Amino acid sequence: MMLRFRNRYLLASDVVLLAMLPFLLYALRFESFAWEPNHRTTALWFAAIMVPLEIGILLALGLYRRLWRYASVWELELIFAAGVAAALAAWFIGGLALPLSGLTAVRVPLSVLAMHSAFSLAIIAGPRLLLRVTERGSAQGEGSPGKRRVLVAGAGSAG
Repeated sequence: MMLRFRNRYLLASDVVLLAMLPFLLYALRFESFAWEPNHRTTALWFAAIMVPLEIGILLALGLYRRLWRYASVWELELIFAAGVAAALAAWFIGGLALPLSGLTAVRVPLSVLAMHSAFSLAIIAGPRLLLRVTERGSAQGEGSPGKRRVLVAGAGSAG
């Protein structure tokens, strides 16, 4: 039996993972956590702007209003759309807005932006698809005592 999984857990997971992501990607890019002061400032500003922006994108697209254990292809398309929107926002913020605004002396490295696009999509999709897959396995009810399989005739796509 699966415990009730609430979307607020997904929100908390998204906030924590997306907040850590820029710093981990910078560490990968520079192969350490010791960065020049310009890049440290850029990473802080990038994270401070991108985390609320990405959460806002996910909220606006309704990713916290879904029952993920019943997700279909439509929800997969929605996850992809949210990932693309977040990636476009990251490229705009990190590549143009931060350096042009004068908040930072350097832009976010292109490798960090590319990795951010891929990893943020994985952070968004991973837990949701995992909920769907684990529910699918438990919904089959193979070998469950007292459960009977039924066939609903004439239900169309609702069946």
